[in-house]
Amino acid sequence: MPIDAFLNEATWKSAGLTKRTTMEKLKFKKTGVSESLRAYAGVGNLGIDRGPDKQARLKSIKTVLTKCKADHRTNGVFVAYIDNVEKGVVREASRINKEVDALTLDSIMGDAAAYPLFHAYCTNTEHNPEPLEFLHDVRANMAAPALINTYVRAGSPKEVNIDDNIRQAWIAAPALPGPKQAIVNVVAALIRSNELKRYIVKMKVTL
Repeated sequence: MPIDAFLNEATWKSAGLTKRTTMEKLKFKKTGVSESLRAYAGVGNLGIDRGPDKQARLKSIKTVLTKCKADHRTNGVFVAYIDNVEKGVVREASRINKEVDALTLDSIMGDAAAYPLFHAYCTNTEHNPEPLEFLHDVRANMAAPALINTYVRAGSPKEVNIDDNIRQAWIAAPALPGPKQAIVNVVAALIRSNELKRYIVKMKVTL
C-alpha cells in the first residue's frame, strides 16, 4: 500500500506551496515541510522493523505543519491545504497501525528483518527470549534430542515453561511428532497471548 498521496513531496511543492502569497514567500523562505516529507519517503514503504523511524518522522512532519499553519494563519487557502496534509499524516499512521495489527507469530518468524526486532524486544523487556528461540530452532529443523536437551529437559540451559506432563512425554519418546507438536503449540500460544500482544501495542504509531 503506497504512502498517503498528501505526504508526497512533489505534490506538496506543486499543489501546496503554490498557494503561498508573494509576501509569505519572502518572509518565510523555507517551511521545512518538504524536508520532512522527503525524510519520511525514505522509510515510509519499508517494513514493520522501521516502525520507530516512521513514527519519529511522521511526528516531525506534524511539528513543521503546525508551525507552518501559525506562520501563514491569515492565508486561509494555504492553511486549508496544510489541514489536508495533516489528515494525510493521520491516515498514514492508521495505515501503519493496520499493518501492525495484522502481525502474526508466523509472519514474524518467517521474516528475516522482523524476527530479530521481536527477539530484541523479548530480550530487553521482562519477557524471556527462550520460547521464541525454541520456535526458531524448531523451524530450523534442529534435531529432537538437541531441542530436548536445550529447551525441554528440566534444568536445560534454555528451559521453557511448560507443563511437566508434556515435557516428560516428549523426553520419553523424542522421535514421536505428537509430543513435540504439543509443546510447540503450547509455547506458540503463550507467546501470542503475552509477548506478541504487548509487542503489537509497542509497535503502533502514536501521534
